[in-house]
Amino acid sequence: MANNQYEILVAPLPDEEGGGYIAVVPDLNGCLSDGDTPQEALENALDAIEQWLSAQKAMGRKAPKPGCGRAAAEKRDREICEALENAQKTIDEQMQVIRDLHAQVRELEECGPNFLRIAGGPAWPLPPSPRRTAATPRPKLVTSN
Repeated sequence: MANNQYEILVAPLPDEEGGGYIAVVPDLNGCLSDGDTPQEALENALDAIEQWLSAQKAMGRKAPKPGCGRAAAEKRDREICEALENAQKTIDEQMQVIRDLHAQVRELEECGPNFLRIAGGPAWPLPPSPRRTAATPRPKLVTSN
């Protein structure tokens, strides 16, 4: 039978789902079957493959190549791993920026309160300011040499 060129995965079903075994054909989307024994699930899956391929042919579609499901899953897994690695690099870069900013703030704090001043305004320390609202512009900080 030519249809047995497709990989068939057979696994036990939990008792809560009726028990027995399920057979899935990863290359043929939605093609699966079940049975009381692994052999019965496998035989039923072979029938399901024939029916699946007949339905595809009736719709004017080509049959997927054997192994394409595994290849697609491996490609997807590689893409996910690459995306995670890129996200981790971005997080690492952002964390370094945060560490650098904290170090700069500590250095400025060590210089004393008169080192920083608000552009066009009095030197630090300033009296407590009223609570700002979204409409209140944020003052610009500049460093003095």
